[in-house]
Amino acid sequence: MLEKRRSVRNLVINPKLQREYAIFVVFVAIMMAALCGFTIWATVNSVLVAEYSPVGQERHLIVFDQVNGLLIFRLIIIFVIGIVLVYGLSLWYMHRVVGPIYRTHSILKQIAAGETPQKIVAFRKNDYFKEILPDLNKVIEIVRSKK
Repeated sequence: MLEKRRSVRNLVINPKLQREYAIFVVFVAIMMAALCGFTIWATVNSVLVAEYSPVGQERHLIVFDQVNGLLIFRLIIIFVIGIVLVYGLSLWYMHRVVGPIYRTHSILKQIAAGETPQKIVAFRKNDYFKEILPDLNKVIEIVRSKK
């Protein structure tokens, strides 16, 4: 029997749920990144203002502009990489949640259509909702015995 290999195509089982969850997680990550960026900016700004003197005013502004430019550039790179990672990891995580629901739904559709699954239902190793497997398999056995 050929085992299905994981790909992007079968990683997205319930596009609406997984997309909404991933967007929510990305939104939270964006808010956290904005908060971190503001904190860094405010810290650097407060340090430069504390050191501000009329004699070195121009020097401090030049240093502040350089630091600000470097921080913004680096934070944008980190932010983009972080968003891609967060989105991918949230899809992977939701795959472990949605996969068993999808499998259970397809089995229930089979039973409703009058077909009885021939194999014992099993989920993947790291899937959630494994506690419903004994009951689901018991229902399948009852349906088989009544045929």
